[in-house]
Amino acid sequence: MNDRNIRTAFEHLEKDVMVNVETEERLEQITNRATWVRPAFFAFAGAAAVALIVGAAVLAFRPDAEVDPVPPATGPTTSVVPPTTQVPGLSAGTVLLADIGATPASLDGLVVVDGWTATGDGAGGLLVWRSDTVTRIAADGTETVLLDAADLSEQFVRATLRLEDVASVDGAVKAIVLVAYGEEYPDIFQEIWLVDVETGATKSLYQMVAVESNITRVSVAAGRMVASIAFEGGTYFEYLDTRGQPIDVVGPFYQGDAIGAAAAPTVIDQGVLSPDGSMFVYLEIDYSAFEDGPIPVDIVSWDLDAGTETGRIEIELRDGARPGRLDFDGVGIVLERYLDAVDGPPTSLPPLRAESVVDGTITELDTPGRPSLIK
Repeated sequence: MNDRNIRTAFEHLEKDVMVNVETEERLEQITNRATWVRPAFFAFAGAAAVALIVGAAVLAFRPDAEVDPVPPATGPTTSVVPPTTQVPGLSAGTVLLADIGATPASLDGLVVVDGWTATGDGAGGLLVWRSDTVTRIAADGTETVLLDAADLSEQFVRATLRLEDVASVDGAVKAIVLVAYGEEYPDIFQEIWLVDVETGATKSLYQMVAVESNITRVSVAAGRMVASIAFEGGTYFEYLDTRGQPIDVVGPFYQGDAIGAAAAPTVIDQGVLSPDGSMFVYLEIDYSAFEDGPIPVDIVSWDLDAGTETGRIEIELRDGARPGRLDFDGVGIVLERYLDAVDGPPTSLPPLRAESVVDGTITELDTPGRPSLIK
């Protein structure tokens, strides 16, 4: 069975939701770099309360609240390989750029990693997602495979992985990993797992029957979790605790019937919590303008405790650019950009960065890749 067959589940889901750079889009090396025009304008708006509605169709596609996640088997045995290279010093605010086939390097404020997604391991090292594995590279360069899709083959059919983030949960550092599995489409399931970065032990928090739907981003911080979910016809956020149970917070979009509420934007995506869990940032994307010109994208800051919008950065992505992974360290953000392709993998572009969501000033990084921030 080749890689393309293994990743059938994610491939079909992506064709429906067209929201994020998902697994199938990163199966081959990113090549043919393109020149991109910087966003045309940047603006920052003051605090404003928002109440929007996501239609009843959302409820029809949301996971059944009575369905418990399938508990995973004992975590796969980790395999350790000899040290390969010393990890550069990683401090808070360092930008990690993951790029398939890239030569690992430490540049001015950037660390480039060969992989699809990379984040910190909470101890000066890295977590890297490459193909069907999640690997920890400790500060001394020792590599440990924390999770391998091949090890799940006896328990799950066609298992695929995606590294989402890292967080401290119950006093231990955990990798946040999305696991998808199942027979031929549409019999596909997605689960959010915690993977202990020291032991490799796994715990399933949340299960979704992903019929024409997809978990596009997961963020965990300070006992809270935000899952960004897209389905055929809409998008919404799920607010949970680290046991996978719903929590009572005031988000920007009302998930039910609200007479007189405004219509939701075309797409909402990439909800990412601040390290203290008190707020999150997310994207509002208007794909309706894609055929005619730049894609308007708003990067919105939301106070979950107060239930109010606290900031908004407005940008335009030009020349066919699409928004990808967003990351947030409680102060600033980084946003992936990529160029989609009819055949073959997407072209990775230099990400955008705002060192402060309060200031709202956006700059373009010099190096392409999928970005993350050390928190």
